[in-house]
Amino acid sequence: MTHRAAFAFTVAAIILMIVNIASAATCTRGSDDPNYKFSLDYDASTEVNCNWLTKNVKKSSGRIDKYCVRGAVAYACSKTCGNPACTCADAADAIKPITVTATGNEVSCSWLDHKGQNSPRTSRRKAMYCNSNDPTIADGRITQYCPSKCDVCNASPSVEAYVSNLDPSKFNEAGLSICFDLTNGFTIAQDSASLVITNDGDSISVTAFEYNTLLGQLCTEPDVVTTDGKMDLELRADTTSGQSIELLTSVVAGSSTVTVNLLADNGDVFTGIARVSAQSADIGSVQAVADMTDGSGYVVLTNIPSRTLIVSAKGGGNEVGFAGVVPSSPGSSSSIDVFMTTFKAPSDIANNNFSQGTDGWLLPNDLIGVGGLEKVTIEAHKEDVGPGKSGGRRHRHRRAQSSLNDYDLMVNTAGVEGQASVSRTFNVGDGVTEVKVRYRFQTNEVTGGYYGSKWNDFFFVNIRTDKSDSFDSQARVIAAMNDFQLTDFDESTGEMAWEELSLVLPTTSDAI
Repeated sequence: MTHRAAFAFTVAAIILMIVNIASAATCTRGSDDPNYKFSLDYDASTEVNCNWLTKNVKKSSGRIDKYCVRGAVAYACSKTCGNPACTCADAADAIKPITVTATGNEVSCSWLDHKGQNSPRTSRRKAMYCNSNDPTIADGRITQYCPSKCDVCNASPSVEAYVSNLDPSKFNEAGLSICFDLTNGFTIAQDSASLVITNDGDSISVTAFEYNTLLGQLCTEPDVVTTDGKMDLELRADTTSGQSIELLTSVVAGSSTVTVNLLADNGDVFTGIARVSAQSADIGSVQAVADMTDGSGYVVLTNIPSRTLIVSAKGGGNEVGFAGVVPSSPGSSSSIDVFMTTFKAPSDIANNNFSQGTDGWLLPNDLIGVGGLEKVTIEAHKEDVGPGKSGGRRHRHRRAQSSLNDYDLMVNTAGVEGQASVSRTFNVGDGVTEVKVRYRFQTNEVTGGYYGSKWNDFFFVNIRTDKSDSFDSQARVIAAMNDFQLTDFDESTGEMAWEELSLVLPTTSDAI
């Protein structure tokens, strides 16, 4: 069965330094804390987790020797640091790990409270050196070396459950057991666990698990594995020490492979560097990212589910590209072409308000779709659209009608297989600091009853400047029908209310 949907898109000061410590602190909690992060010596603004210590096999020994001497690192990353004791202690006082550069004095952790816990000086020192987020004061490392004196050890440890072998932010392999673990060294009481898995509306209850003693994880049995699509997980269990825990999360898994072919404007293979991002149209937070640096013109994405996939690409020369694909079935292989659009020469036609029709806009070569329907049209402006058609969230972006011509540009895909897009490049005048685009989305998949299904119309809006030479210096929205609540649509028309995308301009930008 071929599903052909239609949608319309309308645009409208004291520095503390840490010196090397010769021996490791025996400060450990019994297992690695997956949520803990610490700063790097050579870059205080970069934080890494315990896995970073051993991520590079060749560097792991040096990293452990260097960072596991920090009291809090050794405690939070005790499994990786190899500390068998289960205490939370400071680095040895005799080692004097802190240098106060204002005086040149070397002091130990006990300097923080040597006047006593109730001393005003102790309170001031802890406030300045333990709790400060100012990198010029302590950059967080005092707490990492002196967790006991900074009262890190005094708090009762919290416990949270998490999926230990899958990544909720990525596409996972189908056919894997689902494993759970707890933070802060807690263990799940095996007979207490119950799990409800919901995939595309079908739910199963799981009460039988296998306990992996090697990994310290509770896993589903071999007949309960990740399957194609989005899986909502609801875990309830107790810890072996009696606390009740609950976890509500989702994972996305798949078995399809999608080859993304990057093409230049003229159809030739794109040979520059590019970063390709692909997201499930159901869950915008789930992404696959691949860099193309070898000039091959393609990247291969794996573990893709059989549902709408939105692909975007950003080239190193300020090229961008967007496309969408739905793998035909689980386990299939498919490909998609993404045209990398270069930054075009600015138009000298002043027509951001469509008062001159489509003059100054770049339109599709094939303007007429199936059945003679035009893909791009100029329409009379409608402000009151979407659910309710009056009041509601759209009014936060209500424009001053007297200052603009009442015209909108509509991109229509009714009767069109694939996507349609328009673009415009224009110069910005002196004093312009921000560019905004108003837009709204309409799809007949809502009126046709497809909301919540794998059929999922999507749209994108992208604003970039002539100085957008990095992967991040642009504003964009990429979304699909299922990213929104059904109540965000007028169910009789499939229309949403007006939204707005804005980009604060770099001072050197000349064109948009």
